[in-house]
Amino acid sequence: NNKKFVPIGLVGRVKVKVVGIVNIGDYIVCSDIPGIGKVDNDTDLKYVVGKSLENKNYEEMGYVTIFIK
Repeated sequence: NNKKFVPIGLVGRVKVKVVGIVNIGDYIVCSDIPGIGKVDNDTDLKYVVGKSLENKNYEEMGYVTIFIK
């Protein structure tokens, strides 16, 4: 709750903000909107932020848990 504190995840399960429909196992990459992820299963794996552990069945922005290696 410190205004200068920015939470980061280095490894493990992390909640991230995403836009679009997400299925379990989808790769999450950075979107054109700063701070928001999106699904891209065709990208080079070096650009992947993590792999989704949850489904999100609506297009609007929301949160999913991903796994970061």
